[in-house]
Amino acid sequence: STASDAPSAAPSQFSGPGAARSARTRMRQQSSSPSTPRSPKVQKSGPPFRRYKSWAAEADDEELSLCRPVGSVFEARASLASSRTDDAEDGKPLLQRLVMHPEARHRLVWALVGACMLLCDIVVIPLQLATLLPEMESWQLASLAFWSIDIVLNFLTGRYEGRRVEMNIVKIAGSYLKTWFFVDFLTVAVDLVSCIMYWMEVSGSTGGSVRMVRSARLLRLLRLLRVLRLRRFVEVGTWLMNSIEAESTVVIARVFGLVCGILLLNHFIACMWYSVGSADEADSWLGRAGLYGASPSHAYASAIHWSLTQFTPATNNLSPVSLSERLFACAVVLVALITF
Repeated sequence: STASDAPSAAPSQFSGPGAARSARTRMRQQSSSPSTPRSPKVQKSGPPFRRYKSWAAEADDEELSLCRPVGSVFEARASLASSRTDDAEDGKPLLQRLVMHPEARHRLVWALVGACMLLCDIVVIPLQLATLLPEMESWQLASLAFWSIDIVLNFLTGRYEGRRVEMNIVKIAGSYLKTWFFVDFLTVAVDLVSCIMYWMEVSGSTGGSVRMVRSARLLRLLRLLRVLRLRRFVEVGTWLMNSIEAESTVVIARVFGLVCGILLLNHFIACMWYSVGSADEADSWLGRAGLYGASPSHAYASAIHWSLTQFTPATNNLSPVSLSERLFACAVVLVALITF
């Protein structure tokens, strides 16, 4: 046969009665065997099932949310403290609910305002003691009101005990009474009595007695106890320094703080130098320099110039004349030597 007739002529196992019989057998087996039905798709109806979190899971999520980046270290600490105390505030007394975290934003703002008020008092009070600046009634009233409110707020501000913040109002009050309450109360009381005596002096009810004048000067001198509050505001400066990440900014801030401290020291020395010179009108550095009757600004500029020259290698045309002035100048030189 030819090549085209080979496939048809060749015998095949799928042809003949045996192949038909086997095909019928396979069809019979398929019809008799149970087919595995496909599982029908279940249509979801209604809202999906919602799984509610437990209280512990919500607390964990709240703690994890506090690990997100925040604007400053103060906000992180304050938010952590508030999150831990929000659930426990129900059922507490009213005064306990008013207790503030020491690093809360509004408390830090109040502390910064207090630092500015304290700086103004430190500058103004020595000038008033040296009679270079008259008494300012409005400023005294504002200072008295501010520091009176500050005493109340100190009873409502948490305190650090090591690494833990004490928020119990009873323990806060006990700690404040043992530490800074006496100094704060004394300065406020001195301000109050000083205002009363100033009003009596202005109204003429004192009669210009020497005893009342001396008492008024002593009270003004006691107002300098407010300088002791600088130690409290050092903590605010420490918190601010800890929040700064740039090392160059920290160095600049520290240098600025040292310069401000030296300027404040020279301000005190200048006021005392003017007071020593004005005590003896006959023979003093004020008379030699021809500053009697000069304006207070000119006299203060000369005094602060003399004070700065004691701390730096500079020259000036002012020199002590009386014994008290020379002794005071020697003490200033020793202070400058220790400072540098």
